[in-house]
Amino acid sequence: MKRKEIRLLIVMFIFIGFFIISAIRVNAQVPVDSLIVQLERLVEKEPKNYEAYFNLGVAYLNKNMIEKSIESYKKAISIKPDFAEAHNNLGILYYSQGKLDEAITELESAVKYNSNLAEAFNYLGMAYLGKGDVDEAISNHKSAIRINPEAYSYYGNLGYDYYKKGDFNNAVNYYKLIKNSLENDNLCSEYIFLKCLLKLAECYKEMGNVTETEKICNEILSSNLNQDKRVKNIINYVKSLISNR
Repeated sequence: MKRKEIRLLIVMFIFIGFFIISAIRVNAQVPVDSLIVQLERLVEKEPKNYEAYFNLGVAYLNKNMIEKSIESYKKAISIKPDFAEAHNNLGILYYSQGKLDEAITELESAVKYNSNLAEAFNYLGMAYLGKGDVDEAISNHKSAIRINPEAYSYYGNLGYDYYKKGDFNNAVNYYKLIKNSLENDNLCSEYIFLKCLLKLAECYKEMGNVTETEKICNEILSSNLNQDKRVKNIINYVKSLISNR
């Protein structure tokens, strides 16, 4: 099997403080099960093929074979220690398992070997925030934005960092950026947009700005949206915000 035939694309979208989605897609000419078989044969024939191990890790992940995916990424790294993308994917997996120290170790290695990996900085920020180090979270999310200023999810993460720090003015500024972006995004779900408005309302409430809190809450309540369970939960929470102001 030629290497050029193995083309795997990982699409990860994380928006801390709003929602968490991990969407991993495989772009290949064969089903994942068949691809795994081919890759397993390939690494058996070529035990030093770190790219094959990396792709095998992606394929295993698509089948929710987490431990095998981790082992494949580790194998790729053992062959090529400066393989930034493998460190990145391994770090993301550790983060998803709540293993924050291990995640930070791998993600720090990822940005060491490739300082342009925006997602590695993004996850580093989330991992540090999970450890309670808000300043490191802010620093890493700023790095993610510097690399990819078009990823509005990073602004949301940074806004949440400032929210956790108690810097509500900065949090509001970043959530407003998100709100403006989402208003012009036809692909944005109702739930995501409402979560953005909700974070704004929470910031204004913490700032003691009753007028803006009510304005945002009323915008949410007056939205003509299809109310699935998640949307209804937001609306109920907004009603509690108003009643407890």
